[in-house]
Amino acid sequence: MRIMSTKTVLIILLVLAGVALFIYQRRGRPDPVTLTESQQDSLFWEILSLCRPVSEYEVETNAAVIRLSQEEDDVIFRFEDTLADLLSLLNKPYFIHSFTQKNIGHDDSFLYARCTAMIHGVDFFKRVLEGKEKDFWANESEGVLYIAKEAWARKHRSDVEHFPHSSKNALYF
Repeated sequence: MRIMSTKTVLIILLVLAGVALFIYQRRGRPDPVTLTESQQDSLFWEILSLCRPVSEYEVETNAAVIRLSQEEDDVIFRFEDTLADLLSLLNKPYFIHSFTQKNIGHDDSFLYARCTAMIHGVDFFKRVLEGKEKDFWANESEGVLYIAKEAWARKHRSDVEHFPHSSKNALYF
């Protein structure tokens, strides 16, 4: 049986200590996420910036709907897709745990709270993804979910039920 040298044992211990430190530092934080180019689209975030919280359970979206209704249908559909993608980024165990620590709302509260994370802008949303923002979970912004549908309906003088697009990531509903 061959015995390892002191140097080899020391290297192994240092590697194990580094791994343990990495795991310890990552504990209690979400997995790192980098937003894609479409998720950082300035028009998307500009439109969301037009939303104004009215109370902790309501958000005024009329200005956002009017602004988005001035765009072509493909832009309206892309807005809906980006919204779905971003909401799905927050549908992870870390965020669910963070939410349940702050809120015992109804079944849809988690969905509406994730909408709140977006109306404060891309920088705020990135801090949420990093686990650095947690004080918004008690708020709800359900109206954000309907911006694209209402914009399309306004543009086409139609009803929101006739919205002809279904997001590929529509599981957030």
